Amino acid sequence: MINSRPLTAIEDQRKEIVDLKALLQKAYDDIVEIRNMYEELRKDKKILMKQWASRYCDHHKLLLTLHYLNENLCIRILSL
Repeated sequence: MINSRPLTAIEDQRKEIVDLKALLQKAYDDIVEIRNMYEELRKDKKILMKQWASRYCDHHKLLLTLHYLNENLCIRILSL
């Protein structure tokens, strides 16, 4: 009986080590998954920023064109 206790303690420690290794592996896997999600969101954000910049640029061009047409229309009306 006395000799079986140290073996049980060692077996308990081995089991705890196996459990901790599994827990550590899960943590590593979760970190990889979070990193992949971050990269995906970063790419999506980059695409959205390009789309926004394009829309802003197109909107700005539209306003400049309308301003130009308005000026030309005013000049034509005044020259009548």
